[in-house]
Amino acid sequence: MRKELAIIFDVFGHPNQPYLSAFYQHLKSSRSFDTYAHKIMGATDDCIFPIRCSSKKEKLAHLIQYIASHNYRNTALKEYLLHPILMRNQYNALHFLNAQQYPALQKVIDAKHLAFSFRGYETLVRPQEDTIWKSSLLDIYKQARLLHFVSDHIQQAAIELGASEDKCRVIYRSVDTDYFKTRRQQERSIERILILSTGRLTWQKGYFFALEAMKKLMDSKLRFEYHILGEGSDLQELLFHRERLGLNQCVFFHGQQSREQVKTWLERANIYLHASLTEALPNAILEASAMELPIVATSAGGIPEAVQENQSAFLVPLADPLSIAEALHRLIASATLREQFGKAGRSYMVSKFHPDRETEDWMKFYDELLK
Repeated sequence: MRKELAIIFDVFGHPNQPYLSAFYQHLKSSRSFDTYAHKIMGATDDCIFPIRCSSKKEKLAHLIQYIASHNYRNTALKEYLLHPILMRNQYNALHFLNAQQYPALQKVIDAKHLAFSFRGYETLVRPQEDTIWKSSLLDIYKQARLLHFVSDHIQQAAIELGASEDKCRVIYRSVDTDYFKTRRQQERSIERILILSTGRLTWQKGYFFALEAMKKLMDSKLRFEYHILGEGSDLQELLFHRERLGLNQCVFFHGQQSREQVKTWLERANIYLHASLTEALPNAILEASAMELPIVATSAGGIPEAVQENQSAFLVPLADPLSIAEALHRLIASATLREQFGKAGRSYMVSKFHPDRETEDWMKFYDELLK
């Protein structure tokens, strides 16, 4: 008898999590699946993405149904839409891509096997801010058959919070290495090195320390430009510090960019900088590495799992502008080193973070969940 699994998420297509859209589109386009889509209550976008495994993989012949309610920001409305679906279908298992959805839907769930995904905030930050959520986490850990984490770092943090190690699985998010690949045959002759960062303009991303590092590079008479893609609540503060440090002629903010625009910037850049103070597993670094960019990054969270230290990236301590500047200086000074790091990073992405590998890992995960 065919088993059924519903995979529930509410952030599909969210600009801060583009890897979800990219991965599920890859999963849908896999030759191992037949795909079709439905809509919920007149939604303009597809909200349910069922994927039926082909007979080529008999032991994985499950109906995998994706329920996306990202169009409905009102929590009560999202629950109203999801409840009838969950109650009407007697699923063998449910997988919550956002574990924080579970408490609101717990009363209507009648699945024997539950799985939950954790990507950072709900494990690394929220338990310190919200005692009720910390208690809910313990219930989720208890109810779960499997727990998914995007990095070893987050998994270890969950174990310290009370998760059972035998339920924990790490599946790295993938990067589309067929899309994110450089077209240039060799680094162009340049007068100014272009350093690039992408990400939300919030304190967690460490942009203040990146600007301090740029000041040190400027004082060393190096010729560079630093371009930042993203938007966020700290923009005005960062603009103030750019003015204070005298960086108006070499530091530029460009706001939120599309996936295509990000790729164009990665094509233009010479070095990618990620100065975060806290991280899960940054997709931005994966994409930059796939585009053969050398990386300078902090050792925060899961970042060391995304690179090969001293082969594709220089890792520096948190909140240390001097170390950031020194690492950037080394790469600015050597086109050969930039090329070596870039090629090593690309090779690492293809071997460890390719979508085919993530797809296979998920199929093993779901097969285990439904046993």
